[in-house]
Amino acid sequence: MPVMIRSYQPSDRPQIVDLFDEFQDYIASLDPFQRLRRLPGYGEYALQKTLDDMAAHDGIFYVATDRDLVIGFVAGTIKKSSQEELLEVVPSVRGRVTELYICH
Repeated sequence: MPVMIRSYQPSDRPQIVDLFDEFQDYIASLDPFQRLRRLPGYGEYALQKTLDDMAAHDGIFYVATDRDLVIGFVAGTIKKSSQEELLEVVPSVRGRVTELYICH
């Protein structure tokens, strides 16, 4: 069965928490100064922060699955120009990818 992309569902939570932990472990391993770390509870915190960001900013959160296994995720937000920004920019809608991770 091919990899499928679908919207995040609350039942994905345990697998996404694990992926956030795995992602942070990887990022911390790249830090030559060892300033980054992952403490217990990080994955749950990162997921909730992402979900809150999605709710506050017209966001989307998709997961990639292989059979019943979540193998990755992408989250993004939409930002419209504020009244103050319109003083200096042409009206526009911008998208921002806030999270992207595919496990190997």
